[in-house]
Formats: sequence, C-alpha cells, structure tokens
Amino acid sequence: MKKSVIGFLLIIMLTCCCFLSACIFDGNTSTINASGKIYLDSAPLEDVMLKTSTTVLGQSNENGEFDVDIKSNKSVVVYPEKPGYEFTPKFIELTQDKNDIIFVAEKVKELDGLLSLAQVIITPTSISSFGDNYSFNQDGQTYLKINKFALDINGIKIDAINSNYLALKNKSNLISVSDDATIETGINVFIKFSLDACFVMGNTEYVYAEEKISVLEVKEKQYTNNLNSKNQIEYTAVGINSSNNKYTYNVTFVFDYYKNI
Repeated sequence: MKKSVIGFLLIIMLTCCCFLSACIFDGNTSTINASGKIYLDSAPLEDVMLKTSTTVLGQSNENGEFDVDIKSNKSVVVYPEKPGYEFTPKFIELTQDKNDIIFVAEKVKELDGLLSLAQVIITPTSISSFGDNYSFNQDGQTYLKINKFALDINGIKIDAINSNYLALKNKSNLISVSDDATIETGINVFIKFSLDACFVMGNTEYVYAEEKISVLEVKEKQYTNNLNSKNQIEYTAVGINSSNNKYTYNVTFVFDYYKNI
C-alpha cells in the first residue's frame, strides 16, 4: 500500500514538472513571420536562401517571394544568401512580423583596385603561467606584452609594433599601421609574420625573439561580397603558437579597398 501511494505521488510530480516546463517554454518563445520579395534588375530572383546565423528558414520561389517563420524570444537577424550574389540590405533585424521586406540582388564582381593595410587586430587566446611568466597583470586583467610584431606582405616589410604593447587576453586589440603596404587585387596575398613577447624570470624582464615565421596565404580571388560595410577586406590567421608554446594568438589583417577609376 505504501509503495502504491509513493508511486502515485511520483507520477503526479512528474506530470506537474512536464506541464510547467511546457508552459515556461511556450511563454518564452514566439513566432515571427517574415515575408517579401527579392529582385535582380527588377526581375524576381528565385532560390535565394533566407537564413539566421544558425538556421536556413526557407527560400524564394519563382516569383522571388518568400514567407518564413522564425521561432525566437528576442530580436532576430535574417539575411538572404545565394552564391554569386550580394544583397541590399545585407540583412534585416526583426522584433515582430514584417510582410513587406524587399531585398535587391546584385551579381558579385571581382575587385579591381588596390588593397592597403589599415589595421592589425591581435587576440591572445592563451598565455602560459608555468615556468617563464609571459602574462602581465594590471588592474585585474591579463595581458601579453608584445615587444615586436613584424610583417612581410608580398615582400613589403612592416614593423606593426616596435615597442612594448600590452594586448589584453581574449580581447581584440587594435593596432594602427602607419607604414604603407599596398598591393593589387587579383593576386595571391602572402603574409609572413612573427611576434616577439616579453617575459619575466626572477625579477628581470626579457624578450623572447620568435624563432619561427608564421605564414598566411590567400589564393582566392577577392569579390565585392568579401567587403565589409567600411569597404574593407579582412584575412585572419587562427591559433598561432609561439615557438616555445608559451602563448597562442589570433591575428586579423584589415585592408582598405580602393577601386581603380
């Protein structure tokens, strides 16, 4: 008898938990409807995918029309995608139903002009705390102290950093580049780089001169849809280890694009 009562109570508790979970889920999730048309030179464009950052929602039909539903409990960004095309606007952010969306497509074109290095973005992703100390702490933050960051872009040599620079761990650290490094579009981009870091042993600070040269080679042609909103193109190298494996970093090279006129 006692076992039957306990079993009955467990069933009631499980049922209540499932009911409450369903109520909470339904209460936090809503459906946003997005519909409209996609044009290319005033003609409808079909087979354009409508996407979020994680999900393909649907695609446009032969009339360029789309009608998709997005389950979300917050604002959501929807963007069109079709190989060989770029779109205006590039995306649309929705917080409620919207049924008159217009995307205008344009065929992507190969870039014809110059790329000029504008910025370098360095992100230290790991810094060893064993043995020689490569991490520098300041105001409760952890930094990699960079003594020098040298580049060679298609034979053009640049010292992006030539004095001590504190790069905050797991943050994008922006380095402005004053030296001119301009290359033509339509050719391979070949970037060689090395990063020398400071470390402390005992009470003395030293510089570890990087023993290897890292290389980022881009063989793909550059197209208009590779440009960001600032008319720039970016190339990123991920997970670069130092020769002694004491630190790892990502580095992004940002180029301004200038069109031939």
